[in-house]
Amino acid sequence: MRKYIISSCLFFLIFLTVVGCRQYEKTAGTVIEEERSENIISDMGGIESDSGGESTEPEIENSYESTEAILASSDFTITEGDFYTANVNEFLSLRIFNNTEAFCIKKLQKNSMMKVLQFDGTFSRVVTEEGLRGYVMSSYLKKSTDSFEEKAVSEGNYTVICQEFLSLRQSASSLSAGMEKLTPGTQVVVKSISGAFANIEVCATNQTGFVLSEYLSEGFYDGAEEDKNYKTELKVVQPISKYSYDQMVADLENLESMHAQIMVVKSIGNTEEGRSIPVVVVGNQSSSKQILIHGSIHAREYGTTRLIMSQLDYMLNHQQKEYQGSTISSILNDVCFHIIPMVNPDGVMISQSETLPVGLDSIYESDKNAGHTTLSEANYAKRWKANGKGVDLNRNFDAGWSAFAGRDLPSSEKYKGTEQESTKEAKALADYTRRHNLKATVSYHESGSIIYYNYGSDAAVNELSKSMALKIKEETNYPLVKSTGVDAAGYKDWAIDVQKIPSVTIETGVGTAPVGFEEFVDIYRKNRDVLLAVSQWIN
Repeated sequence: MRKYIISSCLFFLIFLTVVGCRQYEKTAGTVIEEERSENIISDMGGIESDSGGESTEPEIENSYESTEAILASSDFTITEGDFYTANVNEFLSLRIFNNTEAFCIKKLQKNSMMKVLQFDGTFSRVVTEEGLRGYVMSSYLKKSTDSFEEKAVSEGNYTVICQEFLSLRQSASSLSAGMEKLTPGTQVVVKSISGAFANIEVCATNQTGFVLSEYLSEGFYDGAEEDKNYKTELKVVQPISKYSYDQMVADLENLESMHAQIMVVKSIGNTEEGRSIPVVVVGNQSSSKQILIHGSIHAREYGTTRLIMSQLDYMLNHQQKEYQGSTISSILNDVCFHIIPMVNPDGVMISQSETLPVGLDSIYESDKNAGHTTLSEANYAKRWKANGKGVDLNRNFDAGWSAFAGRDLPSSEKYKGTEQESTKEAKALADYTRRHNLKATVSYHESGSIIYYNYGSDAAVNELSKSMALKIKEETNYPLVKSTGVDAAGYKDWAIDVQKIPSVTIETGVGTAPVGFEEFVDIYRKNRDVLLAVSQWIN
């Protein structure tokens, strides 16, 4: 009996050790999994209509479909061990770990087949028919009736593919002591195979040991990808998950002190809570080519502020670089940008704090009683879109305002206010627009990775807006979408229909707003040069 108890205790200790390291061995059909990074947001959400709520089947023009992938529904399930195809228009990125910042090993073409080794919500770890291993976004997988025989790891050159790290062990066992943690992208040479393990030599250190072979992908990937590296490109702005109003103000002060000869920070007015709404005027103020860009008119879409500030930093600090044959410096001498990175500071602070200020809890209770929400108060605050008084700023403009029903009382979204431009923020933005002879406006929203370009019946303005949208598509590969079925009374609609200014709304990201920071690199890469593209379009 004593022997039995001791054996049981030893077994239990071993079990705790294994589970504590979060590793599971794929022998007898169970899955081996190395230490994992934080969970990535798994709710992919729907396409948000001009960020005014969920769209009713937006009309994507077939001739302008996206390069990366078809926007997919969140209603999907992935079964580990089953086979899937790439449900995309052109390609799906196979990445070195489960993050859109990760190096792209290969662009998998439409209908490329793969086997899912591990489903982790937003991302799935897969092996392709040719034996490449990596991570793809789960929502772009379609179940396949076909299958293939998985190519085994053999001797040769390989790259470590994992979420966080892969343990280099002394022997071919998950219970063996770990000697080193190999990060994604580490290059190794496989000497031999021993069951589920590969005997390898690390190229950089010549250290030898054993690793789980299913975390190796054939070939060397040195990480010299084409994606722009914002960490080295940006000089002042440091994008973080919750890029705040205070951080934006501080960054604007620093940028202005560095580039006072070409930029000035002003204010378009104050919010309902008294915060100043900065506008950055960049370039030649006397130019006839005046362009307005704004973001974060919806509170939970504060990732657009992070993007716009990064665009501004890049333009100012890389003026000698060329864009389509012209230096950025010469472009700024020829155009004037009016950049409003955060139209709705009061609302952004609610969403980022995930806390309702005193007095707004009654709005939450009202929405619960009306059946508008089932969220907890914290999640309700996180998903807040309105300003600090419960008015949806992008439903407060004179473009279909009277016909838009929305909600009857102040709410986190869709309450249009008592009249057009009844809020200080919308009035300030409209007044600023009227004061300048703008040639184009760009509204940044989250999410959907699409471009809205039309509104109303003015065919000439709509055609110009479409032309600008096509120019932007050259940078982003976002598809063009008509505003059919989208909530009215937005700024872009008003700019087109009333002010007769060619205008677009760009929806960035694919996740539910607030879009996760893991999407920032992809969003930045696709949108970095959008303002330069618009300036060239005006030419």
